[in-house]
Amino acid sequence: MNIMTALKEEFTNTAPTERSPYECGSCEMRFELQRHVCPQCGSYSIERTEWPCLPER
Repeated sequence: MNIMTALKEEFTNTAPTERSPYECGSCEMRFELQRHVCPQCGSYSIERTEWPCLPER
């Protein structure tokens, strides 16, 4: 995670479970919605940060 993203998350009232679910693999910028290209660095490596738990069978 880059320093700007870390500071933004630290100083906003966002609980850890409410953090943005997608993150750029290159510049570590976070997004609420899934993107195909990072608007900050142009990378195509946008991945989900956490996967929801599936119910056990």
